[in-house]
Amino acid sequence: MKKVAITMGDPFGIGPEILYYALKAVIDKISFKPILIGNPNIYKKLNFNPEQWFLDLFESSFNKDLQGDLGDCCVEGGQESYSYLERSVELVKNSTVAGIINAPVSKSAISQTQKGFLGHTGYYEDTISSKEAVMTFYGEHFSMALLSHHIPIKDVSDYLFNNDLESTSKIAIEGFSQLYGRPIHVKVLGVNPHAGESGLISYGEDDRLKALVQDLDKTDNDVSGPYPADTLFAGENLGDTDLIISAYHDQGLIPFKLMHFQKGVSITWGLDVPRMTVDHGTAYDLAGKSIAKYQSMAQVMCCMDDYLKDR
Repeated sequence: MKKVAITMGDPFGIGPEILYYALKAVIDKISFKPILIGNPNIYKKLNFNPEQWFLDLFESSFNKDLQGDLGDCCVEGGQESYSYLERSVELVKNSTVAGIINAPVSKSAISQTQKGFLGHTGYYEDTISSKEAVMTFYGEHFSMALLSHHIPIKDVSDYLFNNDLESTSKIAIEGFSQLYGRPIHVKVLGVNPHAGESGLISYGEDDRLKALVQDLDKTDNDVSGPYPADTLFAGENLGDTDLIISAYHDQGLIPFKLMHFQKGVSITWGLDVPRMTVDHGTAYDLAGKSIAKYQSMAQVMCCMDDYLKDR
């Protein structure tokens, strides 16, 4: 039986709750063995008692009493959640696990002691990848890949000219073609209004993306574009699209989350193992109230199971 490391995320956010309720919903449906990485003592602060089968899934690495309060973005929560990530890397490096699932962390809390921390993607790229990590999202209506990570809008143009977009895109396409189990239909978004209006509203970024499309379309997959981002998601324009490639974060994630929020799965391809997580954050304001929705985490677990079944 394949094993998957599942990190709790920030213990003072909604991670502990959604892990429990999601696993309770899918434990009889998944074929991998979960290894929970986190501090089970946090459940003493919650208004429910997890069943013993769930607590038995935790490693024994983290069992100190936590001093912080639920809903608190604090140094302790950052230190704890970062230590869970470190342990997940150890399990990958010693070949214990075939995948990683993460509950959400707070970049702000972790960065108080880990300077420069900008999220799971960059962290795992630095620790368990021999190539580039690519941030993507899987959803019912379409999936999304981002050519760039978390960078300011003003840097997007330079990024497109100075980075290997072909390699980034091929990693994402390969991952999703494996997940779907077939060649896929891919559409690439333009950067500027109306995909540059044939060069009238562009500094050459959309021509750069045309070259990307021409290179990618030489594969077994159907790749086209660049398309105007303000119309591709309207009406029947999506058609049978499996994967959309977006130049930058908000261009792709605003429409993706509009259509898939609480249902989408964030996937990082290009690591030594597949890594998946929810498409939402720590939600400190909901922590400890037993009202946080766990469906996205349940979807993550089922998606990981689907991928690993054929590997």
